Amino acid sequence: SSPSAAPPAEFAGPSLRPGDRGPEVGVLQNRLKEVWLYSGPSDQNYDDRVENAVAIYQSYKAIQGDPIGVYGPNTRRALEAETSGRGHR
Repeated sequence: SSPSAAPPAEFAGPSLRPGDRGPEVGVLQNRLKEVWLYSGPSDQNYDDRVENAVAIYQSYKAIQGDPIGVYGPNTRRALEAETSGRGHR
């Protein structure tokens, strides 16, 4: 039997970090726009603007357990709870 009953951290979705690219990053950019922390393009590129926005969000929400500027499971859980991922109009 498995020594741990806990689901893997990736259960909620992959961690995203600077240098990553793709649709998941685009959704993250939209979520950050919804909380007014990111005003750059939704270009699916995890650049320094995205990293800084994630770091500010982590600080504002006092999120523990994810590296600063990395969109890990704890940061994802908090941001997904208050955003749609579609951006604001």
